[in-house]
Amino acid sequence: MLVVIFSVILIHLIEILYFAVGYWFSHAILHIGTFSGIRGALIVQPLDYFYFSAETYTSLGIGDAYPVGNIRLIASIESLVGLLLIGWSTSFTYIAMTKYWNEHAR
Repeated sequence: MLVVIFSVILIHLIEILYFAVGYWFSHAILHIGTFSGIRGALIVQPLDYFYFSAETYTSLGIGDAYPVGNIRLIASIESLVGLLLIGWSTSFTYIAMTKYWNEHAR
């Protein structure tokens, strides 16, 4: 069961990283938007993309960083994807635990 739990967490972290790379690409390469509120600075650090992606993916939305411009569309899609995939992984974990308990209860 620990393998299942840690695998699910790792998969979510990889998904968050994919969105963080997407934010970086959209901001630094395509210039279709920017971020505001990050320490009051105009320069966004690499970890800021991951932080914003994690808070958006989990629908935490603290609000200390927010997208400006067309990057807002990516953020809204990420929160929907995060909501669906966290719900799916919860269901998957429940099914795996039920199967494990049924096999070892005998």
